[in-house]
Amino acid sequence: MRFRILLICWLLCLAWPAAAADCPPEPELTASVQSALFAAQKLLDQNQPAKAAASLATWSKEHPEAADHRLSLMRGVLAYQVKRMAEAQSHFQRALELYPCFAPAAQNLALVYFEQKKPLAAAEMMLKAYELSTKPDDELLYSAAAFYVAGGQPAKGLPYLERLCAKDKPKAHWLTALVQCLMSLKRHDAAASVLRRLMNQEPGRVDLWRLLAAIEAERKDYKAAVAAMEVAYQLEPPKGQTEWRQLGDLYRAAGAPLAAVERYKKALGPTPDAAGWDLLAQTYLSANRLPQALEAAEKAANKGPTAKRWETVGRICMMQKSYVKAHEAFGRAAKIDDKDGRNSLMAGYAAWQMEKPELARQAFAKALRNAAPGSKAAREAARNLESVKAWIATQAQEDAEPNL
Repeated sequence: MRFRILLICWLLCLAWPAAAADCPPEPELTASVQSALFAAQKLLDQNQPAKAAASLATWSKEHPEAADHRLSLMRGVLAYQVKRMAEAQSHFQRALELYPCFAPAAQNLALVYFEQKKPLAAAEMMLKAYELSTKPDDELLYSAAAFYVAGGQPAKGLPYLERLCAKDKPKAHWLTALVQCLMSLKRHDAAASVLRRLMNQEPGRVDLWRLLAAIEAERKDYKAAVAAMEVAYQLEPPKGQTEWRQLGDLYRAAGAPLAAVERYKKALGPTPDAAGWDLLAQTYLSANRLPQALEAAEKAANKGPTAKRWETVGRICMMQKSYVKAHEAFGRAAKIDDKDGRNSLMAGYAAWQMEKPELARQAFAKALRNAAPGSKAAREAARNLESVKAWIATQAQEDAEPNL
């Protein structure tokens, strides 16, 4: 989940953002501190953050009595810019120690916590920054809520997002965050309602149509999900195989397997791998298109031979009453894996349908040997073996009788 995040706060000026009304007056900025800050700012403007940080570190060491929250803030900003997060954290914390009502330090400390993968601490600190500001900054409240959601506690972020989105003209990223928050809470109906409100403002946003498709899929309304995703793809064609695969999955879930096949083919390209042919075979099967299912299943089995793939070929052949091919397919499956005897058992059934009792006997005998004693497969194999033996005996007796 991605959110719009505030930039690190640094304003080198004499008029800092006002603190909350119940805060004590902010200590005055001394001329010496101001001079040090401007010197560092000049280096920063020249794209030399490391030199700026070094100059302030040297100045602070030489003037230990000149501790100032604005100086600590600047040092924290410079440390942040060169990715020294622990040092940045220390400076921002020091700024808050020197002046507990310093909202920019709280805001920046929140961002550092988030960079350190401490989203819940970031949320609490961002709320503090919001409360310290005399003029409410809605983006601070939004960021706090976003951090709660990112930290796996969407219920804590929800009230703040609802407050923001209750305004007359809520910003699009507030509404988007509220949708994501509601989805995290499995409140999909509410999420869909907020999303439609957002889509009325910005109907051409592809990401919103994709988000609507995701919500409808969560609500098990796959036809609506397909419709939303098709609009998204009209606005911006799919860029890769994964997106076509997702649309195929939606069509399949919506009960339109042939439409799913067409999307899967676009995802798989002209030369699917064995798993791709598996997918096409199963999808054709769900559409009761047996010839196409068999073709795909055979390609899967030939490309990546496994017992399961040859078993699938055999089952489709049985459905088509192509018993010779079924017997061959189950035999191939049994050669690869017949630990439970099921593939040999199915080969026996196919041979029975072929009216080949000796082939059936051999297959059932093999199934009985391979199946676990007392298992369902073992019982079936034993029962069928006795039946086919009786069949063979009867046939032999009939052959032995003289023709009248």
